Amino acid sequence: MNRRFGAYERAEKTLKTNHDIEVSREEGLLAAKQQLQVLLDRRQELDAQLAALEAQQKMVEVKKMTVRYEIDDSKVSEIQQALNKIEDKLKVDEKVAESEGRISVDSKDNDLSKEELTNKIDQYFGKHAPVKGTSL
Repeated sequence: MNRRFGAYERAEKTLKTNHDIEVSREEGLLAAKQQLQVLLDRRQELDAQLAALEAQQKMVEVKKMTVRYEIDDSKVSEIQQALNKIEDKLKVDEKVAESEGRISVDSKDNDLSKEELTNKIDQYFGKHAPVKGTSL
C-alpha cells in the first residue's frame, strides 16, 4: 500500500505540474493574443496613416500639374490690346478715305444708275450754285 500511495503522490505531483504548465501556457497564450490585438490595432492605424499620405501625395501631384498649366493672361491681354490698336487704325484709315472721297458712306448712291446719279448731282448744284467769280 505504501507503494500505491507513493505512486498516487507522484501522479498528483505530475498532475499539479501539468496543471501549472497548462495555466502558464494559457497565460502565455492570453498574453500573445493581447499582443497580437495591439499589433493589429497598430496596423490599422498605420494603414489609415498610409492612406492619408497617399491622398496627400495625390493632392501634391494635382497642384504640380496645376502650376505646370497656368495660363499667362498678360499675353492674352497684350494680344487684345494689339487687336484693338489695329481696329482703331482701320477706323481712322476708313475715315480718312471717306473724307478724301475714296469710300462712299451712303450705300444708296452705289445703287443708282448713271442717269439717276447725274440728276442727283444736277439737283444738288442747281440748289447750291457756286457764287460768281469763284471756281471749283
